[in-house]
Amino acid sequence: MPKTRTSGQGRPKGSKNKRTIAQQKAAKRGLMPLEFMLALLRTEEASPDDRKWAAKEAAPYVHSRLNSTEIKVPEKIVHEVRIKIVGHDP
Repeated sequence: MPKTRTSGQGRPKGSKNKRTIAQQKAAKRGLMPLEFMLALLRTEEASPDDRKWAAKEAAPYVHSRLNSTEIKVPEKIVHEVRIKIVGHDP
């Protein structure tokens, strides 16, 4: 039998979660999204999950990514390898 939703179970329709409430507060203060995320990072009252989310989302705008670099070696470099065998008379 499929379970049906009964009254009083789960989150009421239209209720707001913590993130939505925080975003609405930021919109009232006139913060840009990046400013909001950085402010959330600096707020000690924010939950660790919210701070982690803010750090992840703000990082690309604050810190640049490291690019891979190609090392070019001139073709004219020649390495000479000499092996000395110890205990062997030539």
